[in-house]
Amino acid sequence: MAVAGAPSSSAGAGDLAIYTPWGNIAFFYEGERGEHSDELVHLGTFDASREQLAALESGDVTVTVVD
Repeated sequence: MAVAGAPSSSAGAGDLAIYTPWGNIAFFYEGERGEHSDELVHLGTFDASREQLAALESGDVTVTVVD
């Protein structure tokens, strides 16, 4: 996945990011902010419960950008 020029990022609970080696979207639902990584591109934040996130494991997901 090409993310040329994207700054390194860290992630913690509530962050939405792309893990570039695999091209996966990651939802961080717990944990403290980790160290910066060039393989992680921060996309934004989310407000969802564990139950809502668990529902995403068994199907397609659509992400809508809200300004």
